[in-house]
Amino acid sequence: MNAKSKPLVDKQIPETLVALKMAKKHADTIEMKDRIVKEIVEELTIYLSHNSRSLSFPEMMIPIGVLLRKFKKHTHSSGYRKIVASFLDLVKKSEDYIIQKRTQLREKSLKNIAGMVQSLQNEIGKDKTPLEKEKEKIEARRLELLKNKLEGMKNGQ
Repeated sequence: MNAKSKPLVDKQIPETLVALKMAKKHADTIEMKDRIVKEIVEELTIYLSHNSRSLSFPEMMIPIGVLLRKFKKHTHSSGYRKIVASFLDLVKKSEDYIIQKRTQLREKSLKNIAGMVQSLQNEIGKDKTPLEKEKEKIEARRLELLKNKLEGMKNGQ
């Protein structure tokens, strides 16, 4: 990602969410690299949002956080650093949310972990973690893009 990228010579890069393979002429373009980084962060957001209510979410995030901070430190692109920094900030907010809810638990005995998990779920209730809120935004944006593509296909026929 740090090597000098080539300019895009095609008019359009293929859809990457369904691509199993990409052409070499697209692999080294700035547009493709930008899209890949953006989509990786979006997919991580969606994946982690499903685990963001877990009692051990802050601990689960340690290895991912280490890798992302290493990427942020070593990349030469300020755009990538901003994307990763905002994602890490979102993860930190979710971690802090779970830590705050954990401190409010009455049941803290390790002998009854199931009770702790149930207490945490009751404490959170219908509230959404920051990652869950962001996931909803991503899904709404993707749905809108699909609607626009379908509308364009209907108009193009």
